[in-house]
Amino acid sequence: MKGVLHAVRDGTGRWIPLVLRVLLGALFIVHGSGKLAAAIQDPHIPGFTKSVDAIGFHPGVFWAWVVTLVEFAGGICLCAGLFTRAAAALIAVEMIVAGLTVNLPRGFYWTKGGAEVPLIFAVLGAILALAGPGAASLDGLIWGGGSRSEITGPPASGSRQGS
Repeated sequence: MKGVLHAVRDGTGRWIPLVLRVLLGALFIVHGSGKLAAAIQDPHIPGFTKSVDAIGFHPGVFWAWVVTLVEFAGGICLCAGLFTRAAAALIAVEMIVAGLTVNLPRGFYWTKGGAEVPLIFAVLGAILALAGPGAASLDGLIWGGGSRSEITGPPASGSRQGS
């Protein structure tokens, strides 16, 4: 634990959100790409639309597209560090809704299709929405100041910057 706290204090902690957002982004690109491939074959996404309708989100085709775009485009945005906070917040909200409406009725554990994994994804999305993009992000290049996450705070006195 001392190593993590030291990394946050000395500024190297700015890389933590980068690793988290690329990992989470890649996972959501994979999840969204399957839905997007189905949507390209049939824009009504019949199988997924039926599932979305069944849990009470009407019109199902609209919400099926929302979920597909949040996952695929949100994953791309996270990997690139573009609109990081918005993409992460949308993913967190989607995963909370999915976890509670689709997965929780099956129980908690992922081995039974329960809410465990969606809720972990929701927490990771919320952390990124609060922490920001971290190092090496398009947000930082476009809007400035993105090389540090707010969660890391100012560097500790005596620490070296730029290494």
